[in-house]
Amino acid sequence: VCGVPNVVNDGLRLLKPGGLYLFVGMVHPHSQLNITGEQIIRIHNYAPRHLDQAVQFLEKTLNKYPYEKVIGPTYDLSDLSYAMQVAVEKHYGRVLIKPNVLTS
Repeated sequence: VCGVPNVVNDGLRLLKPGGLYLFVGMVHPHSQLNITGEQIIRIHNYAPRHLDQAVQFLEKTLNKYPYEKVIGPTYDLSDLSYAMQVAVEKHYGRVLIKPNVLTS
């Protein structure tokens, strides 16, 4: 989703023993995972219910994992250039962009 295939290996490298790495929307068909000893449970071409399950997992574990350390602040679309700079510098695993709301 972030468009940076290497972010997967970066995230795996940061895991502690027993850690959990959740892939959602992994669309890099040529990504290479440099891993040993991990358990991989995969779902390919997931159905809409799988996205619902992922959201339920996030809701259920909201206070269990430090998601705020992975997901950075939300930037307005007008700050896209700065947000992209933050993403490239890898301050966060994800940089969020708030789209402009169209009014009629």
